Amino acid sequence: MSYADMWSYWSRLKNDASQSTNIAWDHLELMKLSAINHDQLSGLQIADCVASAHWQAVSLDKYGVNEPRYFQEVIPKLYRYKDRAMNYGLKFLPSLEKIRPSQSHLSVFDGLK
Repeated sequence: MSYADMWSYWSRLKNDASQSTNIAWDHLELMKLSAINHDQLSGLQIADCVASAHWQAVSLDKYGVNEPRYFQEVIPKLYRYKDRAMNYGLKFLPSLEKIRPSQSHLSVFDGLK
């Protein structure tokens, strides 16, 4: 996701009353967000590993094959709120419900709530 797209997404969430979020905007200062290279912060390296595992699970290679095993290792560690990982520790844009019917390889996410 480009920075322009990220800012557009945050702004839409913040300013569009039809978007339902649980974000406490008074505790989040968007102008203070910045980018840091992953080699400068170990937490970002962990985030890169999780993002890469997710990418391998959702993306098809040139042979039409995906690799969900890395992501399956991450699933138990996802952040959950009231026992729900979807839209808390894991969020799809567009939503998984919209893309799942046409993407059979996304079955790795079936049953994940």
